[in-house]
Amino acid sequence: MADERDDLTHSTDPLRRGLRPAASEDLVKLRTLDIAVVAAGGMGFVLFAGFWDVMAMDAAVLLAAAIAALAAAWLKFAPRASQTVRRAEMPMTRPVSTRSEFPLTPETGVAIIERLPDPIILLDRSGRIILHNRAATNIVGQGAARRHISTVMRVPEVLEAVAHVVEGEAAQVVEYAQPVPIERHYHAFIAPVIAAAADNAKERQRNVLILLHDLTTLKRAEQMRADFVANASHELRTPLASMSGFVETLQGPARDDPDARDKFLGIMQEQAERMGRLINDLLSLSRIELNEHVRPSDRVDLGSIIRDTADMLSPLAEKEGVTISIDIEDDLPQPLGDRDELVQVCQNLLANAFKYGGSGGRVEVSLRRDRPQGSDDTSSADPLPGSIVMTVRDFGHGIEREHIPRLTERFYRVNVEQSRRRGGTGLGLAIVKHIVNRHMGSLSIDSELGVGSTFRVFLPVDQKSILASVVARSPANVTGNVT
Repeated sequence: MADERDDLTHSTDPLRRGLRPAASEDLVKLRTLDIAVVAAGGMGFVLFAGFWDVMAMDAAVLLAAAIAALAAAWLKFAPRASQTVRRAEMPMTRPVSTRSEFPLTPETGVAIIERLPDPIILLDRSGRIILHNRAATNIVGQGAARRHISTVMRVPEVLEAVAHVVEGEAAQVVEYAQPVPIERHYHAFIAPVIAAAADNAKERQRNVLILLHDLTTLKRAEQMRADFVANASHELRTPLASMSGFVETLQGPARDDPDARDKFLGIMQEQAERMGRLINDLLSLSRIELNEHVRPSDRVDLGSIIRDTADMLSPLAEKEGVTISIDIEDDLPQPLGDRDELVQVCQNLLANAFKYGGSGGRVEVSLRRDRPQGSDDTSSADPLPGSIVMTVRDFGHGIEREHIPRLTERFYRVNVEQSRRRGGTGLGLAIVKHIVNRHMGSLSIDSELGVGSTFRVFLPVDQKSILASVVARSPANVTGNVT
């Protein structure tokens, strides 16, 4: 590339150099030589004419002196004017001087690529990864160097585009979706990169650059807008229709009936509150889905979340005649999470247990480390990666088995009338599912008719959180805090 820029700068073609032909230094030098030859010839001709008495000798000498003065003036000022013009045109021919002012070393180039927000992957001709930046680590994984792109990125469209570029075709553009673990959408730009190390163009290495741009937020926004319009129009139609009917009744037959007026106004108030809850849940679900692919980065205390939520919902528990028992294991590690969203998870699960499982009279909430089945040892300090499980159990009527797989669908209800009568919107468990997905966790539902239902939320705990909790409860650390 450096040689190509030097050749471009020193080219004799004035158009390639970005200079006007009249401002070219070479052209000025050529005109200077022409002027010198013509001036010398003119002086010789005039002096010859004076010598042969064709004209007066004094006049011939004066004319020859004038020609010499004009030629000298041209030779003195023309090169300077040429340099002035070249300085005015210099921005068009700056690559060489700019490169000397800011030398781009390989280390600088790698540092720039490393800090770009979009994933970048560079392949050799065989398809093996030469380098990738930090943003691409989530896609190709750690230790991807020298691995073939097909082993870390199983996207047929991208692999096919890479093969075409290696064979000599032009840059390719591909859009693709990654369905698991969370659906994400990418725009991929695959282009050839020709190394200039070899003098022979045929021997130059043809590398391949893959530049990815995450379109997930844009796609989710489009889907969110479409889903919101469809869901809102469907779910709001029923309460709006009933409210419209009550208004017509109050304006007509029940105009002078105080009892009917009070009854209908109470129903209209309930419908208005239901529409408000529905709109709030739809907006909440839309916000969660928009950021579902971004994992939270703050640490949260799940124990305090459960206690605060239980206190907040205690009036509802008293209204439904339900007692709450809370069992939280000591010294639990703090997982990464969004406190407000996890409060919403706990709130939805407890509210459902009070409303639909309240016939059992009690609800149990527990929080503990997830251990292999049959292991009751809660004193183990082995810092192995695992999960924290939050369990909400009721002792109500239970749920039929065929309904369980669909409980997290939007607006799915086991009993529509009961759900609406209790103020449900059909979005609570859908919100729980998407929040748990954002936290890289899982949700399980078990239920048995006549026994009750159990909802479990599993949230992963990273190694740093486990080690921090172990150090915090170690005897040495306790002794140090006491002294």
